[in-house]
Amino acid sequence: MFQSVIEAIFHYAEHTPQALCVADAQNAYTYSQMKNAAIVAALQMEALGVGAGDCVVVECSQNAAYCVCQQAIALLGAVFVPFDKKFSAERLEEMIEETNAKCLAGTNEKRSSLPFLPLQKIVPVDEAPAWDRPLPTADQRSELLYSTGTTGKSKGIDLTHGNNVAIAQNVADGVEMPQGNVELIPVAMSHSHGLRTLYANLVRGNAVVIAGGVTFLGPLFKLMDRYNVNAMDLVPSAWRVIRDMGGEKLKEYQDKIGYVELGSAPLTEEDKISLRQLLPKSRLYNFYGSTESGRTCTYNFAKHVGLSACIGKPVCNATVLVVDRDRKVMEHSSREQTGFLAFSGPMNMTGYWKNQELTDSIMENGIIYTKDVGYVDEEGWVYMLGREDDVINYGGVKISPEEIEDAAGMCPGVADCCCVGKPDPVSGQAPWLYVQAAEGVELTAAEVGAFLLKNIDRDKLPKQVVVIDQIPRTFNGKLLRRELRDRQD
Repeated sequence: MFQSVIEAIFHYAEHTPQALCVADAQNAYTYSQMKNAAIVAALQMEALGVGAGDCVVVECSQNAAYCVCQQAIALLGAVFVPFDKKFSAERLEEMIEETNAKCLAGTNEKRSSLPFLPLQKIVPVDEAPAWDRPLPTADQRSELLYSTGTTGKSKGIDLTHGNNVAIAQNVADGVEMPQGNVELIPVAMSHSHGLRTLYANLVRGNAVVIAGGVTFLGPLFKLMDRYNVNAMDLVPSAWRVIRDMGGEKLKEYQDKIGYVELGSAPLTEEDKISLRQLLPKSRLYNFYGSTESGRTCTYNFAKHVGLSACIGKPVCNATVLVVDRDRKVMEHSSREQTGFLAFSGPMNMTGYWKNQELTDSIMENGIIYTKDVGYVDEEGWVYMLGREDDVINYGGVKISPEEIEDAAGMCPGVADCCCVGKPDPVSGQAPWLYVQAAEGVELTAAEVGAFLLKNIDRDKLPKQVVVIDQIPRTFNGKLLRRELRDRQD
């Protein structure tokens, strides 16, 4: 197996040089051109002073040139540090200072005083000087991915080339990725989800087509036609745009799309139903994982229907543990006897950048310990009821907020919803459901309550239903439950 993604690219550049590697609306790179372009860009960065171990901050231009730049950094033994183009000047400078970055690659030279490599000048290259230096090894640092989650506190996740290859294997195994895959990625590649789908395809010698988003569906479908796309990688928010704005058009691809994979944020039951309806012949996967421990479980919800709160089964490199508060492995777990999910495997990060205390808070002996409450059943299915703060203990009954949200999401007139636990003088804690009405719909709490009475168990009914203007979410669609828990109604 390859020690790095760039090693895979060099291998396929020799054995299948004319195979499509990465493409966008402007350019398409074969594996040979990808290798050559990475060499040229590496030599340009080296001339700017970049060497082994140095950090390079890279603006996510959401195109093939961005992917070339990443691999050029790997050739130098340097460290890839991506950032979103929407980053404020202050946040970018904090990242540059924390990583002691030696170079900025992007589309705007004025964003920093660092030596600058313009991404718009990276193009397919048919010939390049021979690269006779060693390629990176599995234990070398590859990238720092900055994640804020829902806390707002920035964390640099430290990953090696070996981590990335292991995650690539997890993805490919999880979706049963075939040879000859051409996968569309219209989700932000400044974050882990899209990047890891890229790695999986490159390690397999397949192709990736990158789109700038799903705002304009006409160009998106043209890309799919031009490159004969047969797989898609989405986040739930992107799927909802495609469903609402181009669902009928997507039906035309039901014989072409082998699979769709989704991750980054939880998928609602309504999302799963609509995907099955529009793509009835496709494999449909929902991934569970984190930036710290990538793509650990996958659930094919086209094949296995109705497993509430299930996140699937572990993929090839992941071992799932259920532990108690003292991190002791529980011999048996169930819906009545839950614990905390923990993950072991070569996909796990080495730690948080320059923050040993934070690393120790979630990692010990290479194992990542989460605050996600869950269990594993007798058939090996893994269930996640929610984060410890999210799971609601309603008079002794443990409720996954997603169970209530899935039911409420099916209620006519509900556009979005969020369930949280709030203090209760009788039961200690009680579920409250916040709902957002669909545009142009007059929705009442009583209507939602009556719907839920027919669709969920009585001991899980929300104590209060509140209709609000907007359900708070992060940029990638994760619910900001804390805002609603703290809300005074």
